[in-house]
Amino acid sequence: MVVVMTIIFVTTAPVYGATTTDLSGATDLELVARVIEAEAGNQPLEGMKAVGEVTQNRVESQLFPNSYYEVLFQRDDNGVLQYTTAAWLDSVTPSEAAYAAAREVLDRIDPVLPGPKDGKLVVFFSREGENEDVAAVIGDHVFCYSYWPEPVEE
Repeated sequence: MVVVMTIIFVTTAPVYGATTTDLSGATDLELVARVIEAEAGNQPLEGMKAVGEVTQNRVESQLFPNSYYEVLFQRDDNGVLQYTTAAWLDSVTPSEAAYAAAREVLDRIDPVLPGPKDGKLVVFFSREGENEDVAAVIGDHVFCYSYWPEPVEE
């Protein structure tokens, strides 16, 4: 007698932007520590700080929203979160290293990313690089400048 068994694996894709906890009241330190842990928790301090600095650069840029919460939960024209980890940031527990990196970023202690170039800030990071205008490669991440310079006020 031959017995045939079929095993079915069911997976559920994450619903981007669906969080179980409202983080809108979280402090900047808490938000930056959470994104650092989610995006670079396995990286050295330099890599953790670089992720936090990209987030900070976006907040300071005129091309992005002006709060950490709004930057982290910003969606593109198709409704996709710019920080894909934002979909589960509420379940991230930052390590002490992530908090230390976040404090250094917010206090501007020994920045690791270069400053503006041709009016553009470092506002992207990924494993492959967002564009050809690479500012730094740190750990597993490629950090890139914006496509556009900051608007100049006249």
